[in-house]
Amino acid sequence: MERVQLKGEEVLDKEQKYQLNKIINSYYDKIRRSVKQDFTLSVKIKEYNTQGKKDKAHKFSIQSSISIPTKRKIESSASDWDLNRTVHACLKKLLEEIEHMFFVSNQKE
Repeated sequence: MERVQLKGEEVLDKEQKYQLNKIINSYYDKIRRSVKQDFTLSVKIKEYNTQGKKDKAHKFSIQSSISIPTKRKIESSASDWDLNRTVHACLKKLLEEIEHMFFVSNQKE
C-alpha cells in the first residue's frame, strides 16, 4: 500500500517540492503514531494565479485526506499565499481531526 499520494505537485518548482516532502514526512510520522493502523494519506495541491500579475503572486489550495480501513475518511483543507504555511495549516487540521476521532490526547499509555 502506498503511504502518501500526491496530486498536483507538478505545478511546484524543485525547492517547493523539497519543502513539501519534508513537511509531509514529518506530519506523516505524527499521524502514524496517532492512528496506529494502516492508512493512506492523500494530498492535493492547486495553484491559482492572480489576474494581471504573472509570476508575482500564487495562491495555493491544499486538500488532504486520510483513509483508514476501519474508520471513515477524514479530510481537511486550507488555502493561503505561502505554500509552507498552507501545508502546515492543512495537515495540522487533519491531525486535530484524527486526535478528536481517536481521543488520542486523552488516552494514557
